[in-house]
Amino acid sequence: MIKRKQLKIDEKAEIVFRSAAGENVKDIAILFNRSEKCIKYVLRKWEEEKRVTRKNGSGRKRKTADEVDRAILNFVRNNRWDSLISLRDELSLNVCINTIRNRLKEAKYRRYIAARKEWINNRHKEERMNYARIYR
Repeated sequence: MIKRKQLKIDEKAEIVFRSAAGENVKDIAILFNRSEKCIKYVLRKWEEEKRVTRKNGSGRKRKTADEVDRAILNFVRNNRWDSLISLRDELSLNVCINTIRNRLKEAKYRRYIAARKEWINNRHKEERMNYARIYR
């Protein structure tokens, strides 16, 4: 079976509405491009609990607690130029670098790359010296 995204709440509501209007499960499944089992599950959920929304907290659990999230943000505030790897090692976290990056995104921290400065070559030095001699 192909793994698909979950049905949206309005799609589930429409499934319930169509079923109440007398459409059979097979036609509804074809209309939504889902299996009959999926449609039956939505209808059973509606009959048992009278709701089509998911329960709160039914998603994936967070890898870091609020306390760890605050520690990450404090570390970044105090050590602005350190890398995420050094942050992870310093705080002894058992998480992926992307997890830390996601916590920083949630806190509206942005990544910036410093502009590259052009090195001063001999021609630049000469031009500066000439300018200084003229406009002393």
